[in-house]
Amino acid sequence: MITLERKIVLGAKGASAPVAQSFKSINVAAEWDGAVDYDLMVTLDGPNGFEFVYFKVTEGANGQVKLSGDAGVGDKVAEGGNKEEATITSFNGIKRLGIYVGDYKRMETGKEGRFDQNNIRVTLTDDLGNQQILKASSGTVEGNLCCVGILDLSGEQPMIHNVSEARKFKSLGDADAILTELHNLRVNA
Repeated sequence: MITLERKIVLGAKGASAPVAQSFKSINVAAEWDGAVDYDLMVTLDGPNGFEFVYFKVTEGANGQVKLSGDAGVGDKVAEGGNKEEATITSFNGIKRLGIYVGDYKRMETGKEGRFDQNNIRVTLTDDLGNQQILKASSGTVEGNLCCVGILDLSGEQPMIHNVSEARKFKSLGDADAILTELHNLRVNA
């Protein structure tokens, strides 16, 4: 089990915090204001090797990681606000979890993302109610796909890191290039 320490806000790029070991599951929620189609995505080093969980592949790690529906489609505000969630029900064999937010329309067209305009926040909440909040650091994110954070479970002391690093894709057509770039963002964090 792993425990997140109460409520910690990691608002700056490079900020990190230790994660104590005592929780069983975690919910990752991406929320934002405004009419933008952002997408929560997760990468993981798990029992099946490297996996990418996103709006087209909504499960990973043999069902341990599940992604909710797709909010903000067509750059609209969903009823009740825009929010996408990933639930990790077990960490069996998972060494590292990358948390990403993509600006879908801008990834599709190759334009810069709108990460500094809509108060994007990613909240990790464990089954004990502890929270850690990651925010893409304003002014440091250029691109249309942002690695917001990394939950690193590979060492003796698990850590959560605010990465706030982005890459710009010209289109969504080349899945292999996107997967390779995501993997490199995750490994270099």
